[in-house]
Amino acid sequence: MLTVMTWNLENFQRPAAGTDPADYDRKLTQLVEIITAVAPDLLAVQEVLADPLDPAPASFQDLRTALTTTTGAAWNGIISSQPDQRGIRVG
Repeated sequence: MLTVMTWNLENFQRPAAGTDPADYDRKLTQLVEIITAVAPDLLAVQEVLADPLDPAPASFQDLRTALTTTTGAAWNGIISSQPDQRGIRVG
């Protein structure tokens, strides 16, 4: 059986410089807990925010790294190279 999971991450981006990262860290931890509990074979995400010229948004990389660290399995990922006018991408 193939398990597919999709999730709107709701404006997922690293906190701005000089702001408290606690909310971001908490959200990242919660995402990893739920994703690992579901254990999907394929995960699609929406609303990853980044500079339109950034080919690899840091928040997307943070999520992949946290999942790899938690599960011990490499999480490969592809992020859209064509964000919308707000900088929102899917992965």
